[in-house]
Amino acid sequence: MSKHTPGPWQYAFEGGTTAFIVEADGSTIFCLRTTENTTAHKNLAANARLIAAAPTLFWVIQVARGILEKPEMSSVDRNMLDGILRHAEGLVDP
Repeated sequence: MSKHTPGPWQYAFEGGTTAFIVEADGSTIFCLRTTENTTAHKNLAANARLIAAAPTLFWVIQVARGILEKPEMSSVDRNMLDGILRHAEGLVDP
């Protein structure tokens, strides 16, 4: 498996039809472009936010694998997973 650009990633979107996924130092990882007045345009910021969460979500999968091996998930584990999901959903800042 090839490696990916390490996180954290952020998204930059100021309206319009273009959003950027960037590293913490502002370097562009890639850019998303859409056509105006389309479903993709309407969802551009949400899509960029989800893509920017990819490194965190990858880490969550790794953590969840270990948690699911436990007989019982602790409240600390549940709170951690809930926080990561809130970040991916854009409900809290990274």
